[in-house]
Amino acid sequence: MRISIRWAMVLGCLGLIWGMQILITSSTYISSERMLAGHARDVMQNIADLTMIQSKNHLQLAQGAALLTKRLLASEVVSSDNQQHDVLERYFLNQLSLYAHFAGIYIGMPNGDFFYVNRSDAHTPGGFRTKVIDHLNGDKKIGFIWRNSDGNIVKTSEDPSDTYDPRQRPWYQKAVAKRAIIWTDPYIFFSSQKPGITVAGPIFKANGQLQSIVGVDIEIDDLSTFIGRLRIGKHGRAFMLNNNGDVVAFPDISKIKQGQGTAANSFRMVKIDELDDELSRAAFHAIQWQRTETGLLTLDHSQFAKFTCNGEVYNTMFTQFADSHWPWMIGVYIPENDYLGVLKENRSLNIWITLVLSVIATLMGLHLFRIITDRKKADLKLRRYQDQLEDLVKERTRDLQKSNEQLRTEIEIRKEKEEALRGSQARLHQIQRLEGIGTLAGGVAHDFNNLLMGIQGNISLMMLKTDPLAYNYNKLKSIESCIISGTKLTQQLLGFARGGKYMAKLLDLNRTVIDTARMFGRTRKEIQIQEDIARDLWAVVADKNQMEQVLLNIYINAWQAMPSGGTILIDAKNMVLDTSFSKAFDIRPGRYVCVSISDTGIGIDPSIQTRVFEPFFTTKEMGRGTGLGLASSYGIIKNHGGAIDFVSRPGNGTTFYIYLPASEADVEPESAMSDIISRGSETLLLIDDEEVILQVGQPMLESLGYKVMTAMDGKTAVEIFRQFSGEIALVILDVIMPGMSGGEIFDALKAINPRVQVLLASGYSLSGQAEEILSRGCVGFIQKPFSLEQLSVRLRDILDK
Repeated sequence: MRISIRWAMVLGCLGLIWGMQILITSSTYISSERMLAGHARDVMQNIADLTMIQSKNHLQLAQGAALLTKRLLASEVVSSDNQQHDVLERYFLNQLSLYAHFAGIYIGMPNGDFFYVNRSDAHTPGGFRTKVIDHLNGDKKIGFIWRNSDGNIVKTSEDPSDTYDPRQRPWYQKAVAKRAIIWTDPYIFFSSQKPGITVAGPIFKANGQLQSIVGVDIEIDDLSTFIGRLRIGKHGRAFMLNNNGDVVAFPDISKIKQGQGTAANSFRMVKIDELDDELSRAAFHAIQWQRTETGLLTLDHSQFAKFTCNGEVYNTMFTQFADSHWPWMIGVYIPENDYLGVLKENRSLNIWITLVLSVIATLMGLHLFRIITDRKKADLKLRRYQDQLEDLVKERTRDLQKSNEQLRTEIEIRKEKEEALRGSQARLHQIQRLEGIGTLAGGVAHDFNNLLMGIQGNISLMMLKTDPLAYNYNKLKSIESCIISGTKLTQQLLGFARGGKYMAKLLDLNRTVIDTARMFGRTRKEIQIQEDIARDLWAVVADKNQMEQVLLNIYINAWQAMPSGGTILIDAKNMVLDTSFSKAFDIRPGRYVCVSISDTGIGIDPSIQTRVFEPFFTTKEMGRGTGLGLASSYGIIKNHGGAIDFVSRPGNGTTFYIYLPASEADVEPESAMSDIISRGSETLLLIDDEEVILQVGQPMLESLGYKVMTAMDGKTAVEIFRQFSGEIALVILDVIMPGMSGGEIFDALKAINPRVQVLLASGYSLSGQAEEILSRGCVGFIQKPFSLEQLSVRLRDILDK
């Protein structure tokens, strides 16, 4: 029998729908069964392993206790004369300060004497307590000394009612029995009432008699805290056991202590069968435990089991520590429904997906059937009007071709504009991203400059009072050279951070380009440098040192790109940039000086071209570059209102383009700086929120003959200036200050004395807030760190005007 197309489509869709239903349902069932069988075991094994690793990390601290015990046993402080309480106390306090994870150190004597130093917050946070038990002439004397974290005594007392006897403690008895360094089972410490372990060892006299037992305590209550924070499914829990059945760690630490005897503060570790937690006891009894000849618990490998409690099925797993010092087991249990719930949700989700796909498949089948029917009708109509359509097409072909040509031209123009727009957007995104990184780099450089200032100030003072022929003078000069190197590094960071122009003034860029190129060429004989520099280059307002830094950074990159030698072509000319060009680089249109530097090197790989100006990015091997050269060049040029770009193709070299705004003013000749130390006798006010700056700044100024007043905040500075404004000849002011900013302090000083002379000092370079304050009447700016010579010359330049 022949089946119609319609029935074929219907049957096909139904077969597809039911086939998918069977496939998805079967897959869901099989996956859920497998998860029930294996996933619970794997997850619990992972949880147990994680708990084991974290616990081992914590218990590694106890190894330090063993090492300390060995040192104490060999120490003359302990073994020579046990009556030297002061010496012992100082030694023990020193060890507790070195090892923060130790709770206490003590010595027990065969006659019941006891000397114990432990941590105690009873009278002061981070303090210590010393307990001394002496038996003299048949009398027992018990004294206590409490100290603060600096070791100073805050309280002393005596307690005749104290019943403590070290000879009855587990650590003493076990060390006497073993006659060697021992590790105790976990027990409740008598003093802190916290669970812990003790590493103890005996000291013997020359005749072999026992002299004393030395012990070191380490508390393990953090294990209970750690276990309590573990997330084991929705309702799971973990705990730790000793091989004697004691509960070592439990999320509720209050449940692992059990009172013993009649003493109020006498406690022991609770046994698993005594633990006030029904689920933990049931999990323990679900395991087929093995026992040693002495009745201790042991496991050959991790044990997994199921148990039922209050009508609910649970999975549990126990794992034993491998270290013989820690004969402990970690137990983990979790309700099986924590896993079944996930599987049920997954099964329901798969059913809903099957139903949705079935509906979609049905609709698609009907839609496809309709398409086929409509297409047949369309074919008939198409044949009918084909001849008429061919005639109509021939008549309109000419006009259509013309319209197509116009459309193609418009599309090409639009593509070019879109490509240009994407390039501009990419450059803008890179500028914004680098500016964000630059802000961070500037902050780091500022803080580092303050640190260097502290070092530079102290070095300058030491060199001032050291004979140049002395041995240490050359060492000080070496340290000063390191400071200069560090300053250059922070200048690169500040350059990238666009932190400001240090000494911006009119600059003959023609002479700067020629001088740096020829200097570089003399040191790189394998490189040929060609110059094509216009003689009538416009002047620019720029910092000469920063411009030299930018040019040298690019020369060095060009040289490194030509390991076998090559040519560097330097071109400089005047240009007028229009709006379309300047907009792409986020600069203003107008007159610019363009410097291009080309090399014949290997070029830059396209995959890294977008990262060329990122700080700390470098393709050089470790030690060959910092990744700050081009990044600082980018920041310096952007800070001067210019732009920097490059074009590179692998194998065809690289060309860097620098655009700097031109000035119409004439360049003035430069004046040489003096290295002579200039002195004075005026009164100065030094304001800085960094204590180290005040500590070195005051003696530096005093060594130059000045009288110095200091202030660490704006309020204090204003009060001092209001009182002594008639005596203070100059104020040295940090730009970045907490509370009152540098600008607010300057305004307050100006209100008191409109003719006040203020010299700004900052770890940042001259920009932003500093430039704004200078424009309001400050007399100058000095960059941290500065030497004694630089400071002295700058002060006399201002005060001698």
